[in-house]
Amino acid sequence: MSNLADDPFFGPAPDTLPLKSAPLASVLVQVNFTEVFNIANQAYIANFQDRIRSDYPISQQDQGITMQMTQTGPQPTAVPNWRFIDADKHWRVTLTTNFFSLESREYTSRPDFVERVYKIATALNDTIAPNLVTRIGVRYINRVYGEAYQNIDNLIRQEVLGIGTQNYRSHLETAISHVVCRTKEGRMSARWGLLPENQTHDPNVMPAISQPSWFLDTDVFKDYTRPETLSPEAIKGQTMSLATRAYAFFRWAVDDEFLRLHGG
Repeated sequence: MSNLADDPFFGPAPDTLPLKSAPLASVLVQVNFTEVFNIANQAYIANFQDRIRSDYPISQQDQGITMQMTQTGPQPTAVPNWRFIDADKHWRVTLTTNFFSLESREYTSRPDFVERVYKIATALNDTIAPNLVTRIGVRYINRVYGEAYQNIDNLIRQEVLGIGTQNYRSHLETAISHVVCRTKEGRMSARWGLLPENQTHDPNVMPAISQPSWFLDTDVFKDYTRPETLSPEAIKGQTMSLATRAYAFFRWAVDDEFLRLHGG
């Protein structure tokens, strides 16, 4: 096994190095819990909305799909997705019958992000009180383009860049790698690669842009084989651990020149 100091999956994360122009396209966390069907009713979630309204005053509703078991098997059922957005429209909370999520494209730091998750989990626990947590996942999507993309050979670890080196880049239209692996905290699904202009690997988290780009999408998650009682403190700690593991993989994947170019 590799030296833990150099192991992005089980080793310690390096100290955080703030980047003045971090290449983050999106950051999100999702906490899944056992189904609470009453969340589909607007009156039932009013107290939760009141608790977070000072931070997320804009409310919206759209339709999502959930699977419900019937005598003939699982059936898709439309349920409301409740959205709560901050005044600047930089942060969005989503609440459904079996999860809540927080996402942003104006991320500032891990401590700020984790504290926001804790406040939402506390409001949910105090008002709706779902019984058990079944999964927590934290996802970071980075994207580079322009000058950084042109110089990508000097910015990304060669094991990660793979076939996308300068020698072959002009021949490639799209080159995406995907790994799923174990980590100290649970598991990780990571995708990265080269995209042509006007394309994206996931339009929900990274809208397409009009120039070629390289992206790194890291999703670190923990599935509970035995669901645990919903505890805001435990969710806070788990979110920090998963986010820190995602950072460890990011720092392993990029070179020092990448950090300097983005203000580190």
